[in-house]
Amino acid sequence: MAKWWRITNQGNKTAEVQIYGTISDEKFYEEDVTPSEFKAELDALGDIDLLNVHINSPGGSVFAGFTLYNILKRHPASVATHVDGMAASIASVVLQAADERVMATNGMVMIHNPMAIALGYAEDMRKVADDLDKIREPIVKSYSDRASVSDDEIKAMMDAETWMTAEEAVEKGFADTVDESTFASATAKGGSLVVNGMTFDVARFKNFDASRFTAAASPAPPPQQDPEPPKSADPIDYSEYEAALQNTQEVLDKAQ
Repeated sequence: MAKWWRITNQGNKTAEVQIYGTISDEKFYEEDVTPSEFKAELDALGDIDLLNVHINSPGGSVFAGFTLYNILKRHPASVATHVDGMAASIASVVLQAADERVMATNGMVMIHNPMAIALGYAEDMRKVADDLDKIREPIVKSYSDRASVSDDEIKAMMDAETWMTAEEAVEKGFADTVDESTFASATAKGGSLVVNGMTFDVARFKNFDASRFTAAASPAPPPQQDPEPPKSADPIDYSEYEAALQNTQEVLDKAQ
């Protein structure tokens, strides 16, 4: 599992966080980090006024995502989240932690119900289903605190696994603005999507439409303008040469 975050101090009391990849709450390899390590490094930045959080994630662990949400929500700096590519599943909850939520022009937000893998008897399965219902409630609240649609509509959108374009996310209150100068590089390859150099498995999402993501993958090139025709040179006045030639001819005629 690759390291999915990066924190840099940009000076002038501004810092940048990149959450690119799957959000995890367990440390499998040395390069992985738990939310507690994430918080420790964020705290080490000291006194900052602005924290820009760039998101390009298909989601991951619900509880790791909630932890990131709370860390960012409590941070004393002004926090701006930027969807550089996708903010899907629990990453869409992290998106809501900011004072300002900004979408790339072709960025996407996806919300759905929490999922789990379970093993056991019927009673175990019923308990897992009940637990998922409980986990769903704080997810709904994280959206409803900011969204411009009702809780019932949010739940219906989660039931349907809803993907939103940048404009749709702003319209429904899941984001605030669209940065028209920012475009994600997106390429669909079978069941995978490559966004800004990160490869995500999207086959597990039931309603993913790659064409909606890649249609605006780059800004349209500026219209080509026809080159200006070369300016015509000023016409040459041959009258003086013609007069000199005439005089020369007259001299030659007299000489004969």
